[in-house]
Amino acid sequence: MDTDAGGVVVGALLGLAGPGPDGTISLAEAVSAIDNSVAYPNYACDAYAIRFDVPFGSVISFPSTLYLHGANTTIDGDVNGSGKPGVVLAPPPARPSPP
Repeated sequence: MDTDAGGVVVGALLGLAGPGPDGTISLAEAVSAIDNSVAYPNYACDAYAIRFDVPFGSVISFPSTLYLHGANTTIDGDVNGSGKPGVVLAPPPARPSPP
């Protein structure tokens, strides 16, 4: 399944290094690009948007917790323009408690 997360500014930031090894921009890569935008002042802006290019009802999972430090960031899961979320972000699996 394609789990691309994109946007104009995020795409520009990732354009500096290119997409991930699979040729797409993952949610983790988009979050990292926003968090690292301080290092690239020509691409930094007051607000960011992450939009998904996946079919309605897609589930995007990630193996570990993502931390987004970029202020004024919108994660837009309305993939079909209905005004309702069309993407599910699945949290990482719970770690077992130590004995």
